[in-house]
Amino acid sequence: ALWNTLAAIIAGVLTSLLTSTINKTIRKKNSDSKQEENRKKEIELLTRAEHMIDEGHYDLSLLESGKIMELSLRQAVTLATGESKMFSMHNLIQRAHKLNLVSDSDLEHINSVRILRNNATHLDSKVTKEQAVQAATVAKRLVKTLSFVRDIAGYNWLRVNRSEAIRALQGNNKPLLK
Repeated sequence: ALWNTLAAIIAGVLTSLLTSTINKTIRKKNSDSKQEENRKKEIELLTRAEHMIDEGHYDLSLLESGKIMELSLRQAVTLATGESKMFSMHNLIQRAHKLNLVSDSDLEHINSVRILRNNATHLDSKVTKEQAVQAATVAKRLVKTLSFVRDIAGYNWLRVNRSEAIRALQGNNKPLLK
């Protein structure tokens, strides 16, 4: 009877571990699939924004550039924090900056495009070719920057273990991996 109980407990634990591993694998594949889908969408939107400039539709190009920036920022913040709540574009940009996903210089350029987009959308402001080109350039640079961050396998580990990594690099010689 004791052996049967022990065998049942071990089987239950193994089943639980196997289920957990399978669920993690499925979530990882879904996450990878979603990232790939978002990358394709970013490329499509970048192409569309550039095409709109060529066609003289500067306001539409600016709107596409804004979509690209929002999509990229939202995905990067979600990957970095696990948060998927909706932020306004302004709050999303600020959150990405606080997470060091965008530099001070990039923050300025991104906010500039955000303001241009808001003015074009809500105030019916005229968008020049130069402004549309600037917005597309900022969006493209942001996609490249955030794609680099998303692609680094150890990024989340380093973000979580930043203090320990710095101490180890400063000569504490404490092993980083436990």
